[in-house]
Amino acid sequence: MSQSAAIEKQVKPAFVRRRSNRRREIIDAAIDQFSARGYDGATLKDIAEAIDLTHAALYYYYKSKDVLLFEAVSLILNELLDTLKGCEGAPRAQLKSMMVAQLTYQFEYHRAMPLIDSVLFGAHSRRGVLKDEQSRYLRQCQKDMIGLYHSAVAAGIKSGEFTCKDVRTTVFSIIGILSHAPYWASPVNDKEMNAFVEKQTDICFRLL
Repeated sequence: MSQSAAIEKQVKPAFVRRRSNRRREIIDAAIDQFSARGYDGATLKDIAEAIDLTHAALYYYYKSKDVLLFEAVSLILNELLDTLKGCEGAPRAQLKSMMVAQLTYQFEYHRAMPLIDSVLFGAHSRRGVLKDEQSRYLRQCQKDMIGLYHSAVAAGIKSGEFTCKDVRTTVFSIIGILSHAPYWASPVNDKEMNAFVEKQTDICFRLL
């Protein structure tokens, strides 16, 4: 936690901190319910019961399921984006940190990855579950992540660390490798996870 965030947490009234924590608790429960039951199958009542809230209490925070879906997906994308923005160093070291961070975060929320893909590009997107401005915002978050990878690869080519010729194709290939990992891999402990991350990042660097 940054110093400013720690100070803010100290000075916020207790009830404000509790409300903020409760919102995150609701969002985490929504992610679990949407991932397990699907957006159509999960109800606000299911989400409320999962964290011992009444339906009325949940309604105080979120008036509809689509608003909760947007906030849940937005939170995951923004947390990942902020994590990637914090990766620094020479291009190769920066890119390695970004790959490790993305893989680690995606496996933490592995059940939510199909839901996010559906909201961005799949059935939920085609059905118009979210408002147009919400969908544009979420897609922009993903574009910003792609931009971070593009900048790191381009910087590596400029410095001579990477020799790939087509930055765009290379970046999308790397993101494809990373993004689909939670669909087919299931490391069961830290040792397996570390070995898996090393193997995946090694494959990605071979493209560079």
